[in-house]
Amino acid sequence: NLRLVAGRAPTDQVLIRPWLDPAAACTPNTPGPDIHFMGSGGAIFHQGGTVRVIRSVIENSTAAVVGPDVAGGAIYGLGGYAQTIVERSIIRGNRASNGGAVGGLFSAITISNSHLLDNHAEGCGANYEEPNPNGPGTLQHGSGGSGGAIYLDGAGRELRVCGSRLEDNRGNALGGAIFRVGYAQICDPQVGDPVPNGISELTLIDRTNIARNVLADREDYGIASAAAGGLYLMGNRVVVSDSSISDNQARIFGGNFIADHEPFAIGELDFVNV
Repeated sequence: NLRLVAGRAPTDQVLIRPWLDPAAACTPNTPGPDIHFMGSGGAIFHQGGTVRVIRSVIENSTAAVVGPDVAGGAIYGLGGYAQTIVERSIIRGNRASNGGAVGGLFSAITISNSHLLDNHAEGCGANYEEPNPNGPGTLQHGSGGSGGAIYLDGAGRELRVCGSRLEDNRGNALGGAIFRVGYAQICDPQVGDPVPNGISELTLIDRTNIARNVLADREDYGIASAAAGGLYLMGNRVVVSDSSISDNQARIFGGNFIADHEPFAIGELDFVNV
């Protein structure tokens, strides 16, 4: 029974990526360096533990609006077997680089009987890695824009959306309503290296209306990145039942994009009464 209004995440901890061409990188409304995940969670940020929001309204809150892992204009959960649970609530008019309403990294997200309306993922260029030309490993590229309403990245967790409305959300890269990537691993940043288990993580959507979500028609870093106006799901066991997915827009895949996440996890799809 709370209203959390006009929250703003701190943006003083930054991830500077000197390997990106500043002329090619998208910039926030106020010019500055890329923001890492510590700019996340405009109203609520939690590392580990469970946050449960019941019969509440979170609106007009802002996380950092550019960055590869920044998410959660309203709520962000990070690692530590974190869980974000939203019940019978309204999350409306919030902004972040990714996940305009709710974001998670190595977290679980459950949304039930709630409305996620008019939230914006304002980054651009998506999030991806390229080989490091100067040494081992990879370097992070892209600056967000994925998951107009919900963004979840990380292994070993579940996304559940039941009895809800995800409507009129917007993004600039992948997934106008939902962006979700799975890895078929048991993984948490606090327990060391990922452990493959061969089972793709679950995304369950039931009795939910996903409508009028839009990705801006744009191209960043030479990549046509406006893909999947509704759902962008990779490496998940996807079960959608008794739901409607309609009037979503994007340059590529106006409705949904569901695929394997090679070499990590296969994509499995089951639509029933959709």
